[in-house]
Amino acid sequence: MPDVSREEDVKQGRDIKFRLQIVPLYHYSCALCGTKMLLPSGITLVEAAHIHQFSQSKNDDITNGMALCRNHHWAFDQGLWSIGTSFEIVVACGKFAEQAPNQTELVSYHSKQLDFSWLQPEHRPSQKSLDWHRKHKFIGQ
Repeated sequence: MPDVSREEDVKQGRDIKFRLQIVPLYHYSCALCGTKMLLPSGITLVEAAHIHQFSQSKNDDITNGMALCRNHHWAFDQGLWSIGTSFEIVVACGKFAEQAPNQTELVSYHSKQLDFSWLQPEHRPSQKSLDWHRKHKFIGQ
């Protein structure tokens, strides 16, 4: 019988390492909306999101990740939005219902440019991972 607790420890260790690389690199802010919430204890609102999901890619490289707030991480994983070849935001407009009376709606980000110029080129999201996300996760056209 496999040692499930050991497998979970390895997974948690992998997740923590990826998170410890990505989140500070993005200054504890969501790459999409810019939200930053950081407690003195180091707990932050943003999460380290894989672009090409780890379960398929086994890729924990920095270029396969971004820091995203929980809402935008979930929406990215569901394919409601993606990133184009010039780092423009593409939203699956018309493919989901949305109401955000006190927040910026996801659809309002469509066609806006993400600015990764402050990241060193070797730390920016890779086109290979972004291509995978658009092809396999994005639900828009």
